[in-house]
Amino acid sequence: MRRLDRKVWRYGQIVRLYDDLAVPLQDEVDGAAVFAPFAGTEGYNPVAYLPYIAAGIVGEKLDFPQLLLLMRLFGLIVRAPADCDH
Repeated sequence: MRRLDRKVWRYGQIVRLYDDLAVPLQDEVDGAAVFAPFAGTEGYNPVAYLPYIAAGIVGEKLDFPQLLLLMRLFGLIVRAPADCDH
């Protein structure tokens, strides 16, 4: 397959385009956080993350791999009934 004469964009090139849009939240001298737009995230409903937040609270004392598995299990338990309702 032959590639057409389209410019290939790399991640670093795209991020540099947004450097002018970044707004510092505090004085940048002390390494403060910087707000930068992250297009596309506004489409995600935060309710979808509730099972993972609940698992994080329940499994607070677990090691990271165990916590990750618990979060996946909570997500599966919540998602499975929705997938079965055809």
